[in-house]
Amino acid sequence: MFPIRDSASRVVGFSGRILPENSTHPTSSEQVTEVAKYLNSPETAVFNKSRILFGFDLAKLAIKKFDYSVIVEGQMDIIMCHQAGFQNVVATSGTALTPEHLILLRRISNRVIMAFDADKAGFSAATKAWQLALSLGMEVKIAEFKEGKDPAEVLLSDNGKEKFKEALKNSMHIIDFYLSKILAEENQGNSLNQQKGVSLIFLKEVREKILPFLALIESSIEKSHWVKKISEKCGIDEKAIWEDLKKVKIEPGVAGVIVQKTLNSDKATLYPERKDSIERRIFGIINWQSKIIDIKNIKDRLKEIMVPEDFKKWEEASEAVLNKATFEAEQYYDQKKIQIILEELLRELEKEYLTKKLNEKLTLKEQDQIIKKLAKLK
Repeated sequence: MFPIRDSASRVVGFSGRILPENSTHPTSSEQVTEVAKYLNSPETAVFNKSRILFGFDLAKLAIKKFDYSVIVEGQMDIIMCHQAGFQNVVATSGTALTPEHLILLRRISNRVIMAFDADKAGFSAATKAWQLALSLGMEVKIAEFKEGKDPAEVLLSDNGKEKFKEALKNSMHIIDFYLSKILAEENQGNSLNQQKGVSLIFLKEVREKILPFLALIESSIEKSHWVKKISEKCGIDEKAIWEDLKKVKIEPGVAGVIVQKTLNSDKATLYPERKDSIERRIFGIINWQSKIIDIKNIKDRLKEIMVPEDFKKWEEASEAVLNKATFEAEQYYDQKKIQIILEELLRELEKEYLTKKLNEKLTLKEQDQIIKKLAKLK
């Protein structure tokens, strides 16, 4: 049984492995694969597996420190990674990688290494994940493990930690990864058939497997770099590559992600006013330290200070906005001084609202009352 936690380390669900009642204890990893199935808690208001990454609460600081995240598929993979000292690793919770998962990671680092299982199913899942990440403007690399092993199996093998570390070190950009695979197959085919020059199958592979990824890259400079590299490696004229690239149609699902990227851009988390910045810090602390602070008391005080529309905005804020606010609170504030910090922030927030109110049409008496309140807060 694995507890699933949100970004503030609060348990929001569980994932468990189910074994058939009458099965004997498996004696090999192959038997485990055959009989084991994982079941997640049903989705609730607080648990949405499309938005929660397993281990994110433990990995986020390491992701920020090393400026990249590593994504694996299963709970055992991530547990073995963290035990081996690879702290910037996260996993999906019984679902394919979603745009929400990637947006969550992108807020900390734009760089991601995919370390999915090396079997066909894992490769298929990874292909979709790569497309999503590229469409969100992320730098995507692939860590490949020899002999078709998954990360947990690699780490359990002899010198597993060094092998895993080497796989991360040698991870390749998605286009480089596919290019090397296709070139290796072409060279092998030419050797067997004693053929010179590129084959039509090779050209088709480049067009169907590499160009769709290239089409998802927004930067013209980056695209130009890859077109030149493909041309040099494959012996294809650059103009021909550009012409075929124009014909590539992005799948509707991926195109939808690009639209979603715009809707979920960092504009949603920009706070031009000082009061908004203070509110973000307060609600970040509430989300982070919910176990040790009196949330009801804090929220009652906020209701007295804030206008109803502003309070409602934060109560209904998206998980992405709250996650960012929580992460900032963890980064900037000392947990031991959290009560003192909250008092200071509440006082500053009240000053901001009172100062703003002074700009409204008020009677002299109302102005005098606000000025006196401000004097007490200073």
